[in-house]
Amino acid sequence: MRNEELIVDPVHKDTPQGHAGEAAASLGVWAYPVFIFIPLLFVAVVFAIVPFGNPFDRSFSGQAVFVLVTNLAVTAAIAYLGVQNLLGILAVGLCVLGVYGTLAATRPEERAKVWAFFTHFQLPLLFHITTLTLYMVVYRSASAVVQGVLVFALNLFTFIFRRIMLSLLDAYPLELTMLFSGLWIQSLADMVQTFSFPQVSNPKVFAAAWVAQSFGNVALLIFVSDVWIFKLRPVIKTYVVNAFKGNFPIPPIPEPDYTFKPEDRGHSANVGSYRRRQFRFWIWKVVSQAVANLFYLVLSPVLRYGLNKERFPFGPTLPLNGWRNSMLYAGGNLVFIAMVTALGYFVLYKWHHTSFHEVRAIQIHEFRSYTYVGFVVAILTHNLILALGMLLQHYCVFSSFADCRFANIVET
Repeated sequence: MRNEELIVDPVHKDTPQGHAGEAAASLGVWAYPVFIFIPLLFVAVVFAIVPFGNPFDRSFSGQAVFVLVTNLAVTAAIAYLGVQNLLGILAVGLCVLGVYGTLAATRPEERAKVWAFFTHFQLPLLFHITTLTLYMVVYRSASAVVQGVLVFALNLFTFIFRRIMLSLLDAYPLELTMLFSGLWIQSLADMVQTFSFPQVSNPKVFAAAWVAQSFGNVALLIFVSDVWIFKLRPVIKTYVVNAFKGNFPIPPIPEPDYTFKPEDRGHSANVGSYRRRQFRFWIWKVVSQAVANLFYLVLSPVLRYGLNKERFPFGPTLPLNGWRNSMLYAGGNLVFIAMVTALGYFVLYKWHHTSFHEVRAIQIHEFRSYTYVGFVVAILTHNLILALGMLLQHYCVFSSFADCRFANIVET
């Protein structure tokens, strides 16, 4: 049942690209535990094992380790650490402009491509990071009710923004488009929300987070159903979308297209391509949620009991009950995500058998692709460190601003 027409570029499986690709070629399936372990080890060493020193000692000797080791290590791993404070958006913007400006200057023959990718991916990503930074800033001081509303708002925003990114990246290969719009955007939001657990004002907020997450997961499964594809979606796309765009007279509802189009992106009336796209979105969504909760379960106790525990929101400034609640929720949520994953594959296998085998062929290729796995590793590592940096900014790990949460706690 494996359909080779679904594989757009099969040579990726045979040609390792980059260090991650070489590791995947050498280790096989064992490469994935290694890829999960490396970013966790990096965070543990840089943030929990290497001592920061006294955060309020302004002498060089008091800040030497932090300045010469921690900052350099994190900056080398990811160049986005200036974004934690809203003013850092300017620094990040200048860095990005510098990178793309250099590319445009040194490769004039590809200037149009560089500009297109900058406007269609980098600018929307900066907007996404800015929105998540605002979410983090408001969330840390909000009441339990407001935090619950923010959780729903973040999930809705991410749901919509993924679809927008998919359209913006139409000119690029389908695999990378799904990876950027499906995993990158979703994973960054999940990392930020998960590592905000220590700031939960009331355990009821965890219930709101679970409901919002479950609604998003179920919604994507509904989008592969016959009721949505053959009845609801055609009506909405024909009447609502055309009316919103002012396309009058409104055209008739198109007939379903049952032809096999492996490179179709699901924007048309083609049934198979739309169903594959929605399920691939769903796959990246549950992978993103599982990785975010797994990273929190591992790193939260490491940072809470590490050498720099006083400077982290997971440390002794967080009551034991609050930290325990966050760990219980992350662990229980991980089990629930596993159950939802099994349910999703059962639904696709039971009622959409053809799409199940098509998606399975795509996944076998993607998870064995020596190039593709490198992108996945880079994205997850990037999002982990960025989310931690955004959170730790407010606890004076990367800043000495007077309004930092850590400074307030020490003063009181």
